[in-house]
Amino acid sequence: MSGQARDPECLRCRAGDSSRKPRSDSLKHTPTEPRPSMAQIEAWVLDSVCDATDGCQVEPDGYCPDGHPSWLLVLGLV
Repeated sequence: MSGQARDPECLRCRAGDSSRKPRSDSLKHTPTEPRPSMAQIEAWVLDSVCDATDGCQVEPDGYCPDGHPSWLLVLGLV
């Protein structure tokens, strides 16, 4: 990352950290997109792609380049 936060609403991105590794200060990537509806979750379960918590499209068990997890991971569905 080039020193500029990719997602200024996420505190961890704002701190310049796009990794997914746990931090000693427990700062986590904060969702910057609204929680998905049940209809959206059902579509993602049947698809091979879903949204990360910042809106990037990722694999259902994946993370975006900024370090945000997929909503399916956050919700414990994969």
